[in-house]
Amino acid sequence: MSTLYGNNPALSVMKSGSPHQDGEVLALVTWKQQEDEHWFGARIPGALLSVDLIKTVPDHHKGDPKIVYQRYEGSNLTLTTDTAGRAKSIRYMLSQKPSILP
Repeated sequence: MSTLYGNNPALSVMKSGSPHQDGEVLALVTWKQQEDEHWFGARIPGALLSVDLIKTVPDHHKGDPKIVYQRYEGSNLTLTTDTAGRAKSIRYMLSQKPSILP
């Protein structure tokens, strides 16, 4: 079970499809699922599994923003250095459509 959170610059880019800009932040928070003891058949977030972060920062050499990816795992949110799935995670997070609530 996961939820993708984003700040206003990230939301603007995701809604418009415009090029990335400095200051975007996306966070994909993933939890284990557990049964809701108050609602039969419902599943709710349980223990925290991971937080994947994408930030766009200035790239002074190219002019376009640079995407920085970090992954934190476990309930203590330990930064992982294994970046084997980095490109796949970035593509997945950037491909999501925003859900706008009133």
